[in-house]
Amino acid sequence: MFPELLCVFATLIAFGNAQGCVAPYANQSLPFGPNITRYAVTGLPDVSYSLPNSWAGLIGIPGTQDDALYFWLFAAEQQAQRNKLIIWLNGGPGCTSLAGLTGENGPLAFYGNSTASAPNPYSWTKLSNVLYIDQPVGTGFSTGSTQATSNAQVTEEFYAWLTAFYAQFPRLAAMDTYLMGESFAGVNIPYFAQAIMENSETLPINLRAISLGDPFFGNPAAMVDVPMARYLNEQNHILDIPDDVMSVFNTTSSACGFDSVLGNMTYPPHGTITVPGDPEGESYDRAKRQASPNSSSSPSSASCSALNSPTTAAQVSDSITGPCLGPCATGTTAYDYLSAIYPWYEPPPPTSIPPLLTPSPLPSFDIFDITSTCATNPNPLPAADYLNQPAVRAAIHAPAKTITDCNSTVQDALAGDAATPPAEAIIPALLARRVGVHVYSGDRDLLLPHLGTELVIQNMTWCVPASPPLPSPA
Repeated sequence: MFPELLCVFATLIAFGNAQGCVAPYANQSLPFGPNITRYAVTGLPDVSYSLPNSWAGLIGIPGTQDDALYFWLFAAEQQAQRNKLIIWLNGGPGCTSLAGLTGENGPLAFYGNSTASAPNPYSWTKLSNVLYIDQPVGTGFSTGSTQATSNAQVTEEFYAWLTAFYAQFPRLAAMDTYLMGESFAGVNIPYFAQAIMENSETLPINLRAISLGDPFFGNPAAMVDVPMARYLNEQNHILDIPDDVMSVFNTTSSACGFDSVLGNMTYPPHGTITVPGDPEGESYDRAKRQASPNSSSSPSSASCSALNSPTTAAQVSDSITGPCLGPCATGTTAYDYLSAIYPWYEPPPPTSIPPLLTPSPLPSFDIFDITSTCATNPNPLPAADYLNQPAVRAAIHAPAKTITDCNSTVQDALAGDAATPPAEAIIPALLARRVGVHVYSGDRDLLLPHLGTELVIQNMTWCVPASPPLPSPA
């Protein structure tokens, strides 16, 4: 990392020692709104430990016929922390934020393959009120007939929903508010923040900062393809890629100009770094090839399918430089290669042992955490079995809908939308309006390598107005 690059990031929350815990569902009349009792969660099946007060349910999106987003709001565990609101969003697009609630930062957690919850000692409710939202429509427990096909539509509907949410919980709008999320939320959150700031006279939300974890927020080439070979070298003590395959990645990275791009990552920067455009070859990306396999401009589906799982140096070379993925497709090729030699977990046929608890017969590879094996945690949403119980759905006012980690229909509908990367204009504009920006990346994420995040930050240009002078001492 470049520690100097972090100096512009605002500190989001003052972390103190929160001790004690609100009695389970002791008081549902906290001052968030005058008529919120119908959303109160008054107990959860099979939960015997204390939880913060919470409210959950569906709220309709104004201007739509039947579209509604699902939310679950938790009160801060300490009265002193109840002047803050974290709004948490998972990525995808189309991945439920209840995965973040139950697997990352919420007060109840599901560890490993366990189908029973346990208290999370690191819950963010020790620091703030926390609001989890399933968005866009179709994600998690959210419902409706409208399928968003663009980031602009997702942003418009999310902001419209916020107006309806704050109408029910009006006192939350004045709280210090932090939009936080990960992965594809790195696209959503800056655009949502922009909508909030642009409509501040109509609905004054006290937005203090945004926080983006392992975010997809910049030029896709800069985030994935340019840094991939260097990242593979950096992490090869874990990945154990053979020398001949690693040599292919290194040679093509140099030939594609990626090494010279990374060579310009110095601090202070000498100017804008030129990033090669579209190394994955948009005309030949896999989604379009599958959608139009007989297109005269695309190579044959059969010839490209043979390269979907490269396992040799020659196949890796053909995948990177061939016509199927693009002229310099180091990113997708790395995913395909590692997934081929370390196959993703596939549950064996049902036996007397529940499939999700059965060890994988094969090694596995997790592009989100290269030190993890999918066999030890094959279910991306361990809480799904619990959340899908009718008694649990009734307790949290969820619809009679089976929740999954991510909705592929939502993902597919938004796959073709090329929203302008927020790092190029949206984030600099937020900084100029004194909205704090915090970006963090883990070094074990292959999908979005931390080196790409650093390159995007290095290439940003922004101007933060000078702070007014402090008053003279009396």
